[in-house]
Amino acid sequence: MSVVDRELGFAYPDVVRLAGRVGGKTVGTCTLSLGTEVGALYCIATHPEYRRRGIATALTGQALRITRESGRRIAALQASSEGEPVYRNIGFETVAHYRLFQFPEA
Repeated sequence: MSVVDRELGFAYPDVVRLAGRVGGKTVGTCTLSLGTEVGALYCIATHPEYRRRGIATALTGQALRITRESGRRIAALQASSEGEPVYRNIGFETVAHYRLFQFPEA
């Protein structure tokens, strides 16, 4: 059973940090920024040994509930190829793709 905990007293009032816990151990994270009219979800990650158990879905769901409770009606995130099916199943739609560029090592 996983539990989603919300960090209280974080230094930035428009940022919410969530932790997914299993047996008291933090195995997933999600950061939600409410600094604009769009709820922006960042750093959604699950420890590899705990994937495919609904942890990212639970974290994302809690972040979306907080977004809606704050009066916002739009949420956005960037998904990896691994995470994209999770977010599509929740209801997110792809509106753009981005390319990553990497500088060669010096």
